[in-house]
Amino acid sequence: MRNLVLALVLGAGLALAPAAAQDRGPPRDVALDRLVGAWSGEGQVGGKDALVFAGFSWALGERFLALAFARTGGGGAYEVQAYLRPLGGGRYGGTWLDSLGEVTSFEARAEGDALTLEWAHEVAGPERIVLTLEGAQRLVMTSFERRGPAWEPAGRLVLTKEQGR
Repeated sequence: MRNLVLALVLGAGLALAPAAAQDRGPPRDVALDRLVGAWSGEGQVGGKDALVFAGFSWALGERFLALAFARTGGGGAYEVQAYLRPLGGGRYGGTWLDSLGEVTSFEARAEGDALTLEWAHEVAGPERIVLTLEGAQRLVMTSFERRGPAWEPAGRLVLTKEQGR
């Protein structure tokens, strides 16, 4: 009898699993598809030259856009792993992990060809990064720091999408 009850409970759980997965928010965001691929470029961070690589790919059942970012120069080597989750209506939530040891949640919004990420950095305070697509092959990443009531540019990187990726 106990085996029959266990089988019924497990069977019900397996039958409900697909329905629960569907309730976790919108799947893959078509607007973010343009970011998918490998990008490389250069620019300045904190007034210093920097080389960068960024890779965007869909992950975890295509419910998250994963970002792998690496920078050399610009004040030192820096790496990021981030996951961006579409919430619908051009809004996104995400998690940011970096080589400085920071793990933080962030909010993002899409407006035209720009995707704006904002969060409160543990040390530096509020930060903003704006990713702007300029055509299909060019991505401009501009970082900002909050100084009083205004956002001040802290860096600008220009990336080109690598062919075939």
